[in-house]
Amino acid sequence: MSIHSKLASGFSLIIIFVLIQAAITFFYISKSNKLVEQAIHTSFAQSQFISQLAIDGQKLRRYEKEYFIYVNNDRKRDKYYKEWSEAKDSIHGRLTAAIEDNSNTWSLYDRGEMEVWRKSLNAYNDGFQTVNQMVLSGRIKETISANAEIRDAKNEFRTYLSGTDKLGKEKLNEAKEFAKVIDADFNMLYYIMFITSAAGILLLITLLQVIPRSIAKPVKELTEAATLMSKGDLNQQINSSKIKEFKTLSETLERMRMSQKTLIDRMLSKA
Repeated sequence: MSIHSKLASGFSLIIIFVLIQAAITFFYISKSNKLVEQAIHTSFAQSQFISQLAIDGQKLRRYEKEYFIYVNNDRKRDKYYKEWSEAKDSIHGRLTAAIEDNSNTWSLYDRGEMEVWRKSLNAYNDGFQTVNQMVLSGRIKETISANAEIRDAKNEFRTYLSGTDKLGKEKLNEAKEFAKVIDADFNMLYYIMFITSAAGILLLITLLQVIPRSIAKPVKELTEAATLMSKGDLNQQINSSKIKEFKTLSETLERMRMSQKTLIDRMLSKA
């Protein structure tokens, strides 16, 4: 094997290690980026959306209570009726947009759940509007009577409140699970990077020892052989080197040794 081949093999191994490390890094980073995108743009965003629906649902109940407290105060009653209506229309609009799902954000199950919530909201709206008409016509003049009249509609609205709370928590848990997987992937990436880096350093140290030694050893052997020849010791055979670059030199020195030995032997025999 030539010196060039040894060096090429050594550097090729190092390059392979670097490429493997880069490929693993790229794989895990790409995977983690997808999980991050899914966690942030899907589960976490959906959790926020549903949580906001739940908060706005509680606002509806608060506006309703304020409306009934001031059922005999036209100015304040009208103020809370307006706030209730605006909040209800906002919820209805967002629910409708999510159910139609033009951005393909929601699953079929999610859309089915939101359709149930919308029906619950509509039932609550029907009950509230009925009470409002009764208040305006003078048939209801007391808070107790208004609360009694809207009781069934409020019970219907519990489906919305409990549903948004439940699905919101589910989406938040999904986001947390994605976060755990992302964290595990990055830990695995760090572990693999450490292992491959350590292996690469070990390989480099080994090559730094093996390659120079493989070059120095035949040089030393040939130097010693040439020294012996220069001192007249022609009996030590010079073995052919296994390294390509030194093979020709070792064979040449061996031919020189044999030629000189043969010449000296002839001269001695004639003497």
